[in-house]
Amino acid sequence: MDEISKNNVIIQRMIRENLALSPETYLEIFYEGDIPHPWTDKHEAILPPVFRLDLSEQREALKSLSESIGLAYNGEVPS
Repeated sequence: MDEISKNNVIIQRMIRENLALSPETYLEIFYEGDIPHPWTDKHEAILPPVFRLDLSEQREALKSLSESIGLAYNGEVPS
């Protein structure tokens, strides 16, 4: 897992509490239910790589994340 995502306390909580590892769950926790609208590049930049819209970063982060929790990653970005 990339160091940014690995050390992210929200991702650690999501794994520990067996919550869905999705951008939606992350944002709900991070913004305590008050997700900003409109979403901007500034908001995107503070996300851990595993949840960013940059698909190449996301694929690499997902691969590392899945390996760290004992899952096999098949190269597909989950929808």
